[in-house]
Amino acid sequence: MNNKLTPKELEIMEAIWSAHASLNRLLFKRDILRFDGGLSPSTLTNALNTLEYKKYIRFEQPQGMSRGYLPLMSREEYERQRAVPPAVIPLGKENEEKILPSSEFAVLSALWDAEEACGRPVCSKELLRGTDLAGRWELTTILTFLLRLENKGFVTYERVGRYKCFSAAVSRREYQKKALKVFLDRVMLGNRVALARLLIDEMSGEELSAAKYILTDGT
Repeated sequence: MNNKLTPKELEIMEAIWSAHASLNRLLFKRDILRFDGGLSPSTLTNALNTLEYKKYIRFEQPQGMSRGYLPLMSREEYERQRAVPPAVIPLGKENEEKILPSSEFAVLSALWDAEEACGRPVCSKELLRGTDLAGRWELTTILTFLLRLENKGFVTYERVGRYKCFSAAVSRREYQKKALKVFLDRVMLGNRVALARLLIDEMSGEELSAAKYILTDGT
């Protein structure tokens, strides 16, 4: 399948996948509209025709009923086919789930900041408004990254009404420790002293004083 989805088509496919996961049956237009309240019926009709042509969905029409739709691929299958190449050097199979591509890490970092500010899980629109992500990606792109993070176990969500509210499943410190371990093993060959020397060489006087305080006081 070589037909890439536009942002609007991906938004509608997200609604179709969510509706199908929830209802587990043939979907009618009213079902899809429930999962994306921002769509107009005419926009949905045109998009469904395009998605059918691109072979992302198929339709059935039971006798005496209107057309119903089913996805031809799962969200996970789509993500595997359209995955963004990692912005880091491949680190081997044992580490591939510990280091995120820069795009996914940017979204996870924004989620940490938003949760700290709100003190609760945040929906995607709040994430877009409350961070610098708005200037980088469209909402549909951010939703795609959040889905990838969810599949990798970095993010969870709860549904509030028709909205998904996201939480980080891994703390900032936990992720930093994992990423540092990968760097230590892969780049520094496990040599912690060499890593410490490298950091010391790059520190300012103020940073060195802070490091000495931490080492002597343990805080």
